[in-house]
Amino acid sequence: MTMSLPAQPEHFQKSPQLPMDLRKLITSISLVLWSISPKMECPGQ
Repeated sequence: MTMSLPAQPEHFQKSPQLPMDLRKLITSISLVLWSISPKMECPGQ
């Protein structure tokens, strides 16, 4: 599954010290952005 998300800083992706809640929040936001992006890119559908 290819997800075209906004580029994030490398330390952001590779930081294992992030609290679990924050990582879940980031994942949730990413999924939301990914799920709405097709609607934004293809308004005709």
